[in-house]
Amino acid sequence: MIMDPKKGLEFLQGLNLLPDNLDPRSVACFFRTFDFRDMNLDIALRIFLDTFRLPGESQKIQRVLEAFAESYFEQAPNILANKDAALLLSYSLIMLNTDQHNAQVKKKMSEEDFIRNNRKINGGDDLPRDFLTELYHSICENEIRMVPDQGGAGAVLTRSHWIGLTHKAKQTPPFIVSESGSHLDFDMFTILSGPAIAAISVVFDHAEQEDVLQSCIDGFLAIAKLSASYNLNEVLDDLIVSLCKFTTLLHPSFNESSILDFGDDTKAKMATVAVFTIANRYSDHIRLSWRNILDCILSLQKIGLLPARLASDATDELESSPDYDQVKTSATPSPAPQATVPSRKSSGLMGRFSLLLSLDAEEPAPQPSEEELAARQRTLQTIQNCHIDSIFAESKFLQAESLSQLVRALVVAARRPLKGNNSLEDEDTAVFCLELLIAITLNNRDRSCFYGKTFMSILPVLFNQLNASGESKCNADQISYGLEDNHILLSITARHPEASESGFETLSYIMSEGAHLSPANYVLCVNAARQFAESRVGHVDRSVKSLDLMAGSVVCLVTWFHQTKEAAGEEAAVKMSQDILEMWMRLIQSLRKVCVDHREEVRNHAIVLLQRCLTGVEGIRIPTDLWLQCFDLVIFTLLDELPELAQQQSPKDYRSMEGSMIFSLKLCPKHFYRPA
Repeated sequence: MIMDPKKGLEFLQGLNLLPDNLDPRSVACFFRTFDFRDMNLDIALRIFLDTFRLPGESQKIQRVLEAFAESYFEQAPNILANKDAALLLSYSLIMLNTDQHNAQVKKKMSEEDFIRNNRKINGGDDLPRDFLTELYHSICENEIRMVPDQGGAGAVLTRSHWIGLTHKAKQTPPFIVSESGSHLDFDMFTILSGPAIAAISVVFDHAEQEDVLQSCIDGFLAIAKLSASYNLNEVLDDLIVSLCKFTTLLHPSFNESSILDFGDDTKAKMATVAVFTIANRYSDHIRLSWRNILDCILSLQKIGLLPARLASDATDELESSPDYDQVKTSATPSPAPQATVPSRKSSGLMGRFSLLLSLDAEEPAPQPSEEELAARQRTLQTIQNCHIDSIFAESKFLQAESLSQLVRALVVAARRPLKGNNSLEDEDTAVFCLELLIAITLNNRDRSCFYGKTFMSILPVLFNQLNASGESKCNADQISYGLEDNHILLSITARHPEASESGFETLSYIMSEGAHLSPANYVLCVNAARQFAESRVGHVDRSVKSLDLMAGSVVCLVTWFHQTKEAAGEEAAVKMSQDILEMWMRLIQSLRKVCVDHREEVRNHAIVLLQRCLTGVEGIRIPTDLWLQCFDLVIFTLLDELPELAQQQSPKDYRSMEGSMIFSLKLCPKHFYRPA
């Protein structure tokens, strides 16, 4: 920008926009740009003289004032009779300005002197005394400042400039109709979004009045709506990050003692509701800021303020289906009485899983005061207004990228140590994140390809973390109690190319050598192993290893059966024996299903292992009626199914089926005459 007037004229002359020799017509065109309508003479003169430097020669001054007087009289004649009256009065005002504001003039002109000097100038008549009095006081109180030669200095907003702007504002229509429509909205919002978030954040940070805070929240929500509308995901992430700072949930010192402060902090509660409102309304457009949202959720989970059904809502639909009921019924033998476990904060799908993290007795907590109860109630009401459970319950409607980022954020949060040294709080966090991941997986089981590998990568890490913890002696032994629902996930991963490896590692960790098998999770793990055995993912080797895991579990059944003799009471021993016999029956039925696999190696290996499981229970007394049931449901059924399967094969495959049928016939002689 050129600030020097002389250089500006030279620039315009170089572009041939102005002639080389400036003439009076150029000056006249400049004078015609002024709008003096409905403007007093003193104001018009101020604006006029404030736009250029008045020349020093009296002859040039006279010509300039003559041009001004002519222009003013044409636009605002008012009470002036002609342009000569405007010229004489303008000269008089300039002389009055010099008289009143020049320090060298000792005797100042009075009001009467000014009125007397302007007699008979209006076409031979006097101007109204009130008019002249107003002009006199205006000049005396506010000097007309002549514009100096500013050279390269920047323009200064003077009083005359301000008066001119206000005058133009009064004459400008209140609305300007744009013909561009909404073509520039995206570009404008892209430029303004960052400064707008920063500006609203500053006001929100310093404001105390609730109406001002609500206006800021409305502004945040408006920015979120526009960001989602224009698919500006980074802007939405920045907004969420800014809002999360106001929730106070991310402060390192936030704990149960902070509930009282949070319940009384209007600003923090409004920011918290705003964060989760955005997360529910515009979740499709959230990317990296899922981590900040989850940090807020984990802070609430740490002090037990989350809804009780946060994760279980995602499994209700599944649990109510007939397929799930069938699986649950077939997979769960009659449970043995369990010891009472102290109450924990975690709830939902993995509630029982969380309970196993600490089996030590908890000291009774001190009774809270009425003030603390009221603060907690206010906090709970705020959390209820957040509808946090809807984020995960409605995850099945999320776009793929947002869903993937949410799952990735949960995995990162589960792996991130809070206290270090495998603390109990770290375990709680990891299990809670796993609980949410299960809820998301069950809600999105039809599109697990987007996140299956990421999700399954956390399971071995979680199990190893819990196994390494010394907080509870029996954590590792009972880690799989929660698999009543998790085996569904393992069944899903069995057929997922990317997640199957991690899923099989998890299952192997539980079942290898019966290290972490228990009567409560036995049938669940056997069913999951059968899914891996029947799956074509991982090729034949994985199917064979899955069958080995199933057959190897017979050792656990024998061990548990011998332990029933030490059970307290005959009734309890009988009940436990019946449960073990039921588990054995489930095992051989599962093996029988794999015995009709189309792959020869898998089929024959399953038949061999079925025979081993039938003969490897010498330490268990199996009643005659159960053996009859075994022949009817397992051996005879298999002998019927194999010929039917052989008839469906090609001649080449039929020869391989003959070997399988020979293997299956060997099951009868060894067990038909088995003594009861």
